[in-house]
Amino acid sequence: MTPLKKKILVVDDQIVNRLLLGKILKEDYDVVEADSGDKALTILRDQKNVIQAVLLDLIMPGMDGYTFLEIVKSDSELCEIPILITTQSEGVEVEIKALALGAADYITKPYNNIVILQRIANIIALRENAILRNTSERDPLTFLYNKATFYKKVPEFLATHPDTQYAIVYIDIERFKIVNDFFGEKEGDKLLCYLAKVLHDYSDPKEMACSRHNGDIFVVCMPNSKENIKKYILKIIEKIDEYPLKFRLAINFGVYIIEDAELPVHAMCDRASLALESVVGKYDEHFAYYDDSHRNRLIEEQDIVNEMTTALAEGQFKVYLQPKFDLRDFSIVGAEALTRWIHPTKGFIAPDKFIPVFERNGFITELDFFVWDTTCQCLRKWLDMGWPVVPVSVNVSRVDIYRPDICDIFAGLLQKYKLPPELLELEITETAYTQNAEQLIETVLELKKLGFRLSMDDFGSGYSSLNMLNEVPVDVLKMDMALLKNLDEKNKSSNIINFVVSMAKWLNLSVISEGVETLEQVRFLCSVGCYHGQGYLFSKPLPIADFEDKILTHKRHEINSEESYSTLVSLEDIWDLNSTFNSLFNYFVGSLGLYEYREGKFILLRANTRFYEKIMPHNDELHPIVSDLFPFVFDEDKKGLIASLEKIKKENTEVVLDVRVHTPGIIGVCWHRADLKVIFNSEESTIFLASVQDISKFKTQELGIKQNVQRVKSMQSMLDKCSINSFEVNFEDKSLVSNASSLKNYELPNIIRDVAAFFTNGDFIHEPNIHEINAFFENLFLGKPSKELTFQCKKRDGTIHWAKLSYNIEFNSALLPTSGLCLLYDVCAEDKI
Repeated sequence: MTPLKKKILVVDDQIVNRLLLGKILKEDYDVVEADSGDKALTILRDQKNVIQAVLLDLIMPGMDGYTFLEIVKSDSELCEIPILITTQSEGVEVEIKALALGAADYITKPYNNIVILQRIANIIALRENAILRNTSERDPLTFLYNKATFYKKVPEFLATHPDTQYAIVYIDIERFKIVNDFFGEKEGDKLLCYLAKVLHDYSDPKEMACSRHNGDIFVVCMPNSKENIKKYILKIIEKIDEYPLKFRLAINFGVYIIEDAELPVHAMCDRASLALESVVGKYDEHFAYYDDSHRNRLIEEQDIVNEMTTALAEGQFKVYLQPKFDLRDFSIVGAEALTRWIHPTKGFIAPDKFIPVFERNGFITELDFFVWDTTCQCLRKWLDMGWPVVPVSVNVSRVDIYRPDICDIFAGLLQKYKLPPELLELEITETAYTQNAEQLIETVLELKKLGFRLSMDDFGSGYSSLNMLNEVPVDVLKMDMALLKNLDEKNKSSNIINFVVSMAKWLNLSVISEGVETLEQVRFLCSVGCYHGQGYLFSKPLPIADFEDKILTHKRHEINSEESYSTLVSLEDIWDLNSTFNSLFNYFVGSLGLYEYREGKFILLRANTRFYEKIMPHNDELHPIVSDLFPFVFDEDKKGLIASLEKIKKENTEVVLDVRVHTPGIIGVCWHRADLKVIFNSEESTIFLASVQDISKFKTQELGIKQNVQRVKSMQSMLDKCSINSFEVNFEDKSLVSNASSLKNYELPNIIRDVAAFFTNGDFIHEPNIHEINAFFENLFLGKPSKELTFQCKKRDGTIHWAKLSYNIEFNSALLPTSGLCLLYDVCAEDKI
């Protein structure tokens, strides 16, 4: 196959010159011609990917060669295409000016064929070599140095400038994943290119090297001067703030001052990265310098890495179990398997010291498998011993969840220990979703097919939770302990927890809260419908033997409790006006009442402001505590109210009921609808929280509609027995149904479907007034106020009579017509009606 020729653009206003150059080039190149700078620019932009070089005449009408050069060389997409100037020998100044504007070379007239072809070939070869070199050295998206090239360039800078101290600046766009998720990867790429251009524009290539390492990580090597570095950082932050995106972008920097030029560049970058990590998530700090604390952390992490394999082999890692409790009766309903490192000389090493290290270096896979296997051994032992068995959850790290054989591993554990899958619950963190959502969803679906229950750990700690819930079919939401820890502060945590629990119910998911430490937290969680929790209030993580002893003792004897009542809120909190319960109660947007049922009395203990505004206005006959509400209830409804109160007291259920009440200061009957929920229950007393609505208007409308329907039916029956002609109105299909009298007196069918057409028919109307008849029935079917219409019509016996039409309409609570009656009668018979 003959290879495609490379394409050359010839730009000259003289056709003779174009023909001459075309003849020289046509054997080796595909030639495209343009007779002006404007046309040449259009061709170049359309074919920029295939045109290898441009032969340009400088003197042309319109856009001359100099202007063309300026435009092309200022365009980032065109500037790399080499341009050769074709010119007469007009002096050095012309050539210098062209070269200064970016021309790659020049060819003088008259043309020498061999020289022209050689120069073009050389220019194209140079460009191709540069492209090839840049492809291997540059990041393809931002065109900054890639990581490998940066690692080569830094030692070159240090060697070239031995008297200058340099620094590594590590740069990261915080929450960059959100940009991709919310605005799309195309927008994310645009942001990366924008940042790359900012870094390039504010960097001196003679003294600085800029690179993109991966993702949203950029690294710069620059001369060290605290003032210089700070100025550079602030300038980049300023430019990022100008980026046109409806999202607050935060950019963080870690700086490592190079003190040892012999240190590998990757180690320099690691230290700058450690400094950056210290400011991630901080609102008012965006950069930090690497110091001894970071160095100590690095040494500590290296010690962990050095000892991890030996620690696992020698059994230094232990599996602890932390019980999960039902918050309503304090029974143990499950456990979570956790890892503890008991070092022979250093003692207890906190998980937050070694888990992040293991996640970074991959050792977490071996540690996780140890925990899974040990947990399965425990479950098998409890089954074999006939002991109480509760499900145990194990953590599946972000590294493990993406293993291609993860489903086979868990299936193998079930088979090895002959366990039902419902006893082993798998916990994945929501942050795992940010790496590869599609693969995560596929893995979760496979695990569910095996019968496993999956929970989303640390729910509420990251941005992706709602996204994840929409796509990942988990069974349990495990609320992050930070939400509960902040409950005591003046913030929105209570509303967030309430929302999470409500959302879980909508999605048919279970909810458990981590970090339960106080009884107040237990009461709050129960009040919003979260009935499972774990935390130090109940138990810290226990060695397996201690957990076994606890669950055996617990199952035999239950929790010792001095309280002989069931409660979601303590009596102290109910009467303490500054308690969390009363804060929620007072600021609830609806009408809330707190009632007590005791010794045959129904007592209003307290109500919020909305209740007194909408349900029971303040007056002399009422005060905040009403000793007994039964006297205000209609006798017909009192028996049903007492039966409902007894039922929810006995069964601890929620009931919605409607009752009629006499409200002092309000004339007439008041209907109240109450949604009653027990919050405290004992032998002597039951306290209810009730959301109350005044539904009097609705009940009155409902009763009125029933009465109107009955009235219409009675009138219809009466009219059927007399000589008045009546029509029942059907508003749905705009038809009339006639009564028996109508059939006797007039030539009328049972049902008149096309009403206007029938009444304007000449066989029925003697002297029709078509406009008035049409308007009458239009008003009728639109439900407009009644109007009468008098006209002449023919009766069955052929006689002509003056008749009158009128109607009456009944409406529902939404003011829409529901039923109607249309009358037709003789004017002369009015005195008999």
